[in-house]
Amino acid sequence: MALTLGGLLKAVRDSGLPPERHAFFMPDATGACRFGSYAQAQKMALARMGMGDVRIMVPSSENAYAGLPRSARKRIWDGVLTGDYLFKLGLRCRPYEVEAGSVDRAIERAMSRFEKLFETMEDPRRLMDQAAREVLAVPRRDERRPLVGIVGEIYARCEPFANSFAIRAIEENGGEAWLAPFGEWLIYTVWASRTHGSSRGDSLWERVIGEWGNLFILKREQQFHDLMARHLPDRMEPEFDTVI
Repeated sequence: MALTLGGLLKAVRDSGLPPERHAFFMPDATGACRFGSYAQAQKMALARMGMGDVRIMVPSSENAYAGLPRSARKRIWDGVLTGDYLFKLGLRCRPYEVEAGSVDRAIERAMSRFEKLFETMEDPRRLMDQAAREVLAVPRRDERRPLVGIVGEIYARCEPFANSFAIRAIEENGGEAWLAPFGEWLIYTVWASRTHGSSRGDSLWERVIGEWGNLFILKREQQFHDLMARHLPDRMEPEFDTVI
């Protein structure tokens, strides 16, 4: 909780924009942990620090974040998938780069183009293939390093500060890291929605509406998967039923 709050505060301060120009996505969840209380505690902390105008979006993982406008869910999911595959390209290429920092620079150039594309509401797949080719074209050494799988809690494993920059440590010490990116969590929420919908007492209509969103999430992920499989044939994630 301290890490998510710190990241939120740092983002507001570093932007130089007034609090009312910010909105943060802090999902809710049920279960044994206190994750469902983060957003409420963060609102209190922001108010105490004079940032009470920062808005926090609090959808729930229990219904795969239903309630967000469909267009917003689509754009968020496209953003997650785009970032995930750029992340995977970095993991695959960076350990073998001839010039230190060259892969990160190629990814940063691609990110700048994607930012402009998202602002104009275009389909990011248009640039995904080109970005992958550019990152994979960075000169690399022809060698094989030990492949190190990273597992753990979704936020801590994906946030470099939270995990003490574990990926960079692996790379600096002669390994190649493999970490399932953030999108795996969204795929899990689809599984949870399907598994727990009836036990929650959802009506048939609620389950039908939820399944419509689930199918969109899975179909869009498959489209990105099919596009990127040619570039990362040996680093694609397993089928989710296998993960479960």
